[in-house]
Amino acid sequence: MTTAAARPRRLDARPATSGRLTNLALAVAPVGVLAGWTLMRLGASHSTGVGWALAHSVWLISYALFGIVVVELYRRIRAQPSGGKVVAVLTAAVAMAGISAIAGQMIVDLVVGLAAADRTHMHELFQRAFAVPGVQPVLYEVGPIFLIIGLAALFTHLAVMRRVSVRTAALALIGIILIGLEGAAEGVVRLLLMPAGAGCLALALNEIRRTSTHGHAGPAE
Repeated sequence: MTTAAARPRRLDARPATSGRLTNLALAVAPVGVLAGWTLMRLGASHSTGVGWALAHSVWLISYALFGIVVVELYRRIRAQPSGGKVVAVLTAAVAMAGISAIAGQMIVDLVVGLAAADRTHMHELFQRAFAVPGVQPVLYEVGPIFLIIGLAALFTHLAVMRRVSVRTAALALIGIILIGLEGAAEGVVRLLLMPAGAGCLALALNEIRRTSTHGHAGPAE
C-alpha cells in the first residue's frame, strides 16, 4: 500500500484563480482609472450616451479591482503574527467605504448620462439626484476621500512592518496624493496630476504584484 506524501500548505497560500485575479487587479486597477479619466478628457465629459457610459463603466470596473487590491494589502498585514490586525481591519474598512461611495457615484453618473437627452437635461437630472439627502456629500464629496485615506494607511502600515520597501510605499503615497489633488487643480497642472499619480501607483502595485507572483516575500530591506 502506497500513500502520497502531502506537502504542508503554506498559511498564506491562495487558490490559483484568486491569485490570478489579485495579480490582474494589481496590474490593471490604476491603469483603468487613468483610462476612464483619459476618455473623459477626450470629449466624453461634454457628451451623453456612449462616450460618457464607456468612461464611467471603465471607472466602475477599475474601482471594483481596487477592492481586490485593498483585500490583498489587508491579507499581507493579517498574515503577520504582530501585524496590528485591528488597525488593518479599520483602515481596510475605510478604504472599502471609499470604494463603495465611488461605485455609487459611478452608478448615478451612468444612469443620468444614459437617461439624459442632452447636457441641459443631464444637469437637471443631476440636480434631482443631488436633492436626495446624502447623495452629494456621501457619494461625491466626503465618501471618495475614504479610499485615499484607507490606501495611504494600508501602505504606511506595510512599510512600518517592512512588508514593502520604503520606495514602494513612497511611490504609492505620492500617487495617491497626486490623484487626490487632481480634482482641485486647474489647467495644465490638472492634466499632469492624474497621469503622474496613476503612474506612481501603478509602479507601487507592480512591486506588490511581483512579490505575490514570486511567493510570499520576507521583510523588505
